[in-house]
Amino acid sequence: MWRDILKSEDLESSIVEILRKEGGAADFDKIYEELKTKRTERRIKNLLSDMVSAGTILLNKHGDYVTEEFV
Repeated sequence: MWRDILKSEDLESSIVEILRKEGGAADFDKIYEELKTKRTERRIKNLLSDMVSAGTILLNKHGDYVTEEFV
């Protein structure tokens, strides 16, 4: 269980880093392309949904995931 939590936290950090690298926003395809070797598509979608629900990242009207610092 704790290993899954650590993996999720690592993945969250990776997602935020991708968003920063992309100038603050990226669509699902870009995020998936960067992470697909680490996780399955379904796992990434679930984690992105959880991160939006928790307020870690936002989903804009264009469908891009955005860090708050770039809103």
